[in-house]
Amino acid sequence: MATAEAGIGEEVARHYDNLPEKGRESRVQSRIYHMRSFNNWTKSMLINEYLEKIRKSDGFSGKVSVLDLGCGKGGDLTKWHKAKVDQVVGVDIAATSIEQCKDRYHEMKGRNRGRIFQAEFHAVDCTKQRARDFYRNQEQQFDLVSCQFALHYCFESLPQAECMLQNISENLKKGGFFIGKIGRAHV
Repeated sequence: MATAEAGIGEEVARHYDNLPEKGRESRVQSRIYHMRSFNNWTKSMLINEYLEKIRKSDGFSGKVSVLDLGCGKGGDLTKWHKAKVDQVVGVDIAATSIEQCKDRYHEMKGRNRGRIFQAEFHAVDCTKQRARDFYRNQEQQFDLVSCQFALHYCFESLPQAECMLQNISENLKKGGFFIGKIGRAHV
């Protein structure tokens, strides 16, 4: 159990770090398979809707950059690839998940002969740390900030919620968009 001072962050990271990688075939057997499929469909719809708005906006640079807060093991990497974004920076509280995300990205890059978005991934607790301190380009701002089914973790305390909201707002380009979905806590 997490201490009051440490909060639940370490417990959340430990939970996700210890989840076994089961592969796609076993996911079909999950009792929540259809719910997960629906969640993935809603994420795809959100992503595509807002990327279309970005591409049609005045001042669009021709390239789309995305910050994926709570990227986990990289379950949305295929969505970003299909949406033809140019760059993704992914952050997540769970270091093991980030390593699995990097592996998934490199596998995708190999399958696509290198024709895939540029990416970097970092283990960051966005409820307590400034995410941009970890980027290669710490001045970078993004067209889209996405936080899918992870935002609820920031509401443990007001300072944590403020830190997460700062990570969202200071990373958005002027006219950029934030998309997010809130799920229930798993821990």
